[in-house]
Amino acid sequence: MKPISAEDICGYMKKQNMWMGIIVLLITVAIATANSIGITKFNIMDTNPTTYIIVVILMIFLFILFSVKEDLHLEYKKTNIVYGFLLITFFFVITSILRGSLSFLFASYRVDALLFPLILLSLIITLFGRKGVVKLKWLIVYSAFASPILMLPFIGLNNFFVEMNASFVYSVLSLIGLPIIKNGLMISAPSTSTITIAETCADIGAFIGLIMFLLPIFYLFEGKLKKKILWISSAVLLLLLLNFLRMLFISLEWIYNGIGSAVSIFHIFAGQIMFDAVIVIMIIFAYKYGLKFPSKHTLISKRKRRKDKRTDVKIYYSIAAALVIAIISFVITYPYHNMINISNNNFYNKNINSTNQTMSLIYLASIKSKNSYIYSLGSINNKSIGFSVVNKTTNNMEYIVTAANGYPDPSSLITNKTNARGYITILQNGLVIHSYIILSNSYEFYTNTFSFPALINGKYASIKMEFFAPANSTFIGCNPNSGWIDNTESILANIFNGNLRRHNIFCTAYNSAESVT
Repeated sequence: MKPISAEDICGYMKKQNMWMGIIVLLITVAIATANSIGITKFNIMDTNPTTYIIVVILMIFLFILFSVKEDLHLEYKKTNIVYGFLLITFFFVITSILRGSLSFLFASYRVDALLFPLILLSLIITLFGRKGVVKLKWLIVYSAFASPILMLPFIGLNNFFVEMNASFVYSVLSLIGLPIIKNGLMISAPSTSTITIAETCADIGAFIGLIMFLLPIFYLFEGKLKKKILWISSAVLLLLLLNFLRMLFISLEWIYNGIGSAVSIFHIFAGQIMFDAVIVIMIIFAYKYGLKFPSKHTLISKRKRRKDKRTDVKIYYSIAAALVIAIISFVITYPYHNMINISNNNFYNKNINSTNQTMSLIYLASIKSKNSYIYSLGSINNKSIGFSVVNKTTNNMEYIVTAANGYPDPSSLITNKTNARGYITILQNGLVIHSYIILSNSYEFYTNTFSFPALINGKYASIKMEFFAPANSTFIGCNPNSGWIDNTESILANIFNGNLRRHNIFCTAYNSAESVT
């Protein structure tokens, strides 16, 4: 038997190069993002428009497969591998900084998914070089939408969108002469119950999800750009029309046959069927817009154009490097599984009521006694005021103060430097404890603070928990050990913030933060 030579291997790899690269990219992206995918719920909820992100996360892999239309080929260069490792190192640093700045909001606003482009850049440049980055630029941009942060301005229009739908239903029913009354989102008719056009009837997240589902197909199709834009716009309009008709039919069924029939027939199943039907219809009739899938001839032609390119057996070094980078990303993101993850839908663009704002003040008044000092430490941030309570007799910390922050806005929190003077400790559950020394009324205090999500009056608020002790008192200190990844990220976050002096953490602060679920 004739031995297999290096030339034979190179000849085989010339034919298989493209698909090998795509398959390796698929595998490495799956490994690198596995932990982020693991904390994602695999359903789109009518009550939470930000759950559309599962569409993007899953379609990223289909987008990678669709990159078969590009003139891709594996490329080995030492500089590409160096760039790949530098990018994943930068990913580790930026992840550390953001986890240290955002605490539990890092997971709640899915900042982990917002960083997907860095992971993809690292893998793509390692496998395909800088030309590969240019050819797969739309995949990289698309992956950022796996976090709802980029779509929050549109999601913030959800209430307006619901009101628009309610007004439409009321207007149509009024035009056909039905005696109905509209009060806000509620529509009432004589001798029957009231229905409400709620978020579940007109969820803007479903429309965002539809667009995100169609974008990779938009990318795959061959045709003029303006035709593609018209195609995807038509899909949104079709879904809007079908949803209007669905709400109208539900309303008519309610008026003539009762609420039970309306809910059981149209309300439960129609929404999902409608969403799927729009996708099928738009793909089937794409040819009407002059769009078509790439033909086999087109793909073969691209392969022939690559036939004269030399394929080096050293591309296996690039593949090995990409696998190492994927594993590094997996290890870096492993703590995600333990992080507190409350959907940002509970926080973003929501108002906090007066009861929550005064909660800490009322509690302070109830425990105030002649043996205690109450020191105001001033504003912790623009929505929270801190206090310390010290027993005059023992001079020890007596009280843990809580103050409702309100509903955090990610745009302000990302640049918030309120606790920059303190030392940051990232715990295993993703909460961040800030420990620092503060001066108030000529008194020096050791102070630990952290925030966490809590239900108050049926709504989620960000609660600031604060621990204080006079500098001249004795207290039990802790050195939390949450694992080497969290410890390393804490060090990086502190270096970035200039917090080089480590302060002790009260055991009470550490244990309380660890026990929050």
